[in-house]
Amino acid sequence: METYVVVRAHGLRTHLLKPEDYEKLLGTANVKEFIYVLSDTDYRNVVEQLPEEVEASDFRKALFKKYMERVNILEKNSPDGLRQFLRNYALGRFEVVNIKHVLRAKAGGSSISVHELFPVKLNVVKWNEPLGLERLDDVVRYLARRGYPTLDIAFSIYRRNRLLDVLECALEADYYDSLHRLIEKLKLRELEDIVREEADIRWLYWIIDLKARRANLSEVKSILDKYGGKASEELWSHALKYELEDFIFFLSRFRRYRRIIPQLRRGLRARDYLLVEDLLRKRLYDMAVHYLLYEPVSLTYVLSFLLLCEAEMCNLMILFSGKKARLHAHELRPFIFLPLV
Repeated sequence: METYVVVRAHGLRTHLLKPEDYEKLLGTANVKEFIYVLSDTDYRNVVEQLPEEVEASDFRKALFKKYMERVNILEKNSPDGLRQFLRNYALGRFEVVNIKHVLRAKAGGSSISVHELFPVKLNVVKWNEPLGLERLDDVVRYLARRGYPTLDIAFSIYRRNRLLDVLECALEADYYDSLHRLIEKLKLRELEDIVREEADIRWLYWIIDLKARRANLSEVKSILDKYGGKASEELWSHALKYELEDFIFFLSRFRRYRRIIPQLRRGLRARDYLLVEDLLRKRLYDMAVHYLLYEPVSLTYVLSFLLLCEAEMCNLMILFSGKKARLHAHELRPFIFLPLV
């Protein structure tokens, strides 16, 4: 049965957008033309249902629908344990994205509608419940009872430093911790390495982000430890000891990060934290490509495929937003991740 899932992932991989598809999409003049070209790909069934005037939230949900179609195909006929893991892995990351939106809105005193969120039902089944709470601390308590217990610890730190990043870091920590526990419980050892590597990359992002924002790393150690990767063993003492610039220099010793160090430095000097996150996200997708090439008959291939589906979603949202803003192809191309596999 597990072999069947890997074979399905191989088949679905052929449906991913190719470099020539991206070139056609980059060459479109506006959103209408962009949607028309996209309808000539595997996205036809979801974009044909979009309204004449497409808003970002409509387009994002269409992309999510295609993502879930692919997840459902992989789940079909999977053993129960693997099906449970795939669902938690795939839906959990979008639930975390939803919760981040909710926390930011509550912290900023702005309104947010359920229509702005991905239609995910995992730990949080009724999104109107947290959205209906007025105070951020009430939302945190609600979520802590529904699969995100580390938010309680993070909120006590947030009260002191007012860094929402600490809450977001805690959300992801609980997500990866739950995946590690599922792997252990379901004996899915094949998936251990790729999940740990992914957790490592997110751990490193939060180390850099929190250091850049002058957070006390010792204070958030119990949160960071829940990521459960190997990077913490190699890098934690150096993260504590060095100033951020020196820590980034230290990272250049590791081949897997060396290529992005110059851009990391530029992003940090400009306080462009989105660029920093984007660089590490692309490192994550590079890792997925590596596993796709070197683990073709392993369950690791399945998660690698899902990561590239996520990369495709990110690419298409960037292109959609760029077309809305009437940006040219040369302005958008640097932000697109092209998996050459």
